[in-house]
Amino acid sequence: MRYAMAVDTRKCVGCSDCVVACQTENNVPIGFCRDWVVEVMDGTYPQLEMEIRSERCNHCVNAPCVRCCPTGASHFADGGIVLVERNKCIGCGACIASCPYDQGTLILQVMLINAHFAFTGLKAD
Repeated sequence: MRYAMAVDTRKCVGCSDCVVACQTENNVPIGFCRDWVVEVMDGTYPQLEMEIRSERCNHCVNAPCVRCCPTGASHFADGGIVLVERNKCIGCGACIASCPYDQGTLILQVMLINAHFAFTGLKAD
């Protein structure tokens, strides 16, 4: 079995309620997040277009952050969820450099707070 999260991006209005819900559900420290909302503006006035999308770790099937981790801190849990064991992480940044989604700063935040899928009761430690 492999877990998945479905988000209807057509309904996203950029309110960030998903970010707050994740922070609350997972006791994420203030100033950190495990998901985020991106706003991209394109065009020139008066022909502007704005894209709003909710993003998070994609828990890749063949996750480069897991493959490149020298200590095994980044690993797969049941259901294909990518987890990071804080006590094994040495902060080398290999996971950040290997992310194909170019989320370096956000991934660093995720790694620092022991990232895991927003799934009630699932613990990485």
